[in-house]
Amino acid sequence: MKEVQDKVLKKNDAKMCFKWMDLAEKSGFPRKYVRDMYSHFCNYAHADLVSVLQIHDASDAGHHKKLASVAISFCALLLGQIIANYAQLFPLVDQTLKADSEALALLDRWKDLLSRLGDLYENANSRGFHG
Repeated sequence: MKEVQDKVLKKNDAKMCFKWMDLAEKSGFPRKYVRDMYSHFCNYAHADLVSVLQIHDASDAGHHKKLASVAISFCALLLGQIIANYAQLFPLVDQTLKADSEALALLDRWKDLLSRLGDLYENANSRGFHG
C-alpha cells in the first residue's frame, strides 16, 4: 500500500495508470452505471438539444429538484466510496469513522444503495439491456 501512496504523491497520478472506467469499477461502481453517468454529465456539460429542452420543460422547482437529484445521488455514492477507501488506507480515519455511529450509518446506507445498483445493472444486462 505504501508503494501506491508514494506513486500517487510523487507522480501526481490520481488514476495510478488505470483507465477511468477500470478505476471506477475497482472502486465498486458498476461499469455500465459509470458509463451512463459519464454520458449524462457530458450531455449537460456540452448541452445538446435534448438537455436544453429537458431543462427548459422543467416548469417548476419540483421538476428542477428531480433533475438535480441524479447528480446529487451520484455524488453521494461517490463520496461514500471515497470515504470508505480513505478509511481503509489510514487507520486513524477508520477509528474515527467507527466511533461516529451517524456517519457510519450513512456510509452503510450508501454502500447498500451501491450494491443494489450493481444488482439492478446486472439484472438488466441478463435481460438483454446492454446500452
